[in-house]
Amino acid sequence: MAPEQISIIILVVVMVLYATEVIPLAVTALGSCAAMAILGLATSDVVWSGLAADTTLVVGGMVVVGNTLIETGVAESLGRWILRKTGGRPVISCTCLIIVAMILSGFMNNSAAIATMMPVMIGVAATAKDRIHEKQWLLPMAVATNAGGMLSLIGTTSQMIVQSALQEQGYPVFAFFDFAWLGIPLSLLFLLYMGTIGRWLGKRMWPDNMPHTQSVMDFNPDAAVHEHAQGQNRKQKQIIAVVIMLTAIALMVMNVGISNGTIAMTAAGMCIITRCVSIKQVFRQFDWTTIFVLAGGIGFANGLDYCGGGQLIAEWLMGLFHNSLTPVTVFIMFVVVGSILTQFMSNTAVAAMLTPIALPFVTQVGVNPLALLMGICAATNLSFSTPIATPSMTLVLGPGEYRFMDYVKWCTIFNIICTAAIIIIIPMVWPLELTQMLP
Repeated sequence: MAPEQISIIILVVVMVLYATEVIPLAVTALGSCAAMAILGLATSDVVWSGLAADTTLVVGGMVVVGNTLIETGVAESLGRWILRKTGGRPVISCTCLIIVAMILSGFMNNSAAIATMMPVMIGVAATAKDRIHEKQWLLPMAVATNAGGMLSLIGTTSQMIVQSALQEQGYPVFAFFDFAWLGIPLSLLFLLYMGTIGRWLGKRMWPDNMPHTQSVMDFNPDAAVHEHAQGQNRKQKQIIAVVIMLTAIALMVMNVGISNGTIAMTAAGMCIITRCVSIKQVFRQFDWTTIFVLAGGIGFANGLDYCGGGQLIAEWLMGLFHNSLTPVTVFIMFVVVGSILTQFMSNTAVAAMLTPIALPFVTQVGVNPLALLMGICAATNLSFSTPIATPSMTLVLGPGEYRFMDYVKWCTIFNIICTAAIIIIIPMVWPLELTQMLP
């Protein structure tokens, strides 16, 4: 059996294990990497690359920064302030936080956006835990950052991949806010979904009277500040923590030539050096499940791409349409394939894999490259329905104590809605057929 076929079998087994959770998610994620290496489907440096991936470092560093915001009382203070400004109505407070996270993700790394806002959401939930449940809000916040990532050219890596491909081929490129033609409708659709179907589903899946998560039950910033208050008072620690967080975010947004992972890990180190949080608290509260699931997911996706498994899936799905290739069917084909593959592989990897496959269709079928690559970019950003789809979705897994099927149940309907919206909206902005010869 060919390596790519074996990798597909492993993928199926891994998805079953994820869905049933007969073994912990972190063990499944790392076990999938081990299986790829043991069977010789990919080299060790490929399958374990997720442990050193820049995305993993960003998440790990920002988790420490987020915990520092909780330990110093920043999250609680901001949560109480938001509750006061919204008249003590936690539903409105949480909705405002989600909108802020959505806007932030349009101009910074999605993982950094969710890591920044998640402690504040936990603070609001802990302050008003007799009226709301955090499970109803943490997962929607993660989805919101994905939807908001389409607001600008720098929102996610997928945008940069398709932009680079257009430049290399000599085709017209997208303007900075061209992606907002989709980002704004998808963001509005999410807010509508969250207030209707999503709200109903959330209430059924996570009733207000169910036990709260450990992250909310352990939320006691006053005790944390008292524990390590030597040398500085609470206000000083809060100011330092906020300055560290804002500096890290600013450096990520400005693209100063330093990797986001290095910035995030440096920020985490500064939180410890300035004694805003102790090393013991970092180790005690660090979300190892999120890190291992994320690292395993990245490594397995890289291994799948290395041995040709991802390519095999894409070719098989596209073969379903080979007898009726028109600009419309080609466009729909890549949108559907992208939206499916991105649930199991990095959206960056899927965009990088599908883009070179799609470009020959520009001349073969006469499809508009702008419409086609915008469809691929948007589809690969619809990574909502599994906790391994993208780091921002993984980041809420531990604090929210979600199960794999929680993602499937709450997000799949929205995934389908967004896929349909992409297929409808893009041809309204960029015609699917070429109207003139391109270079």
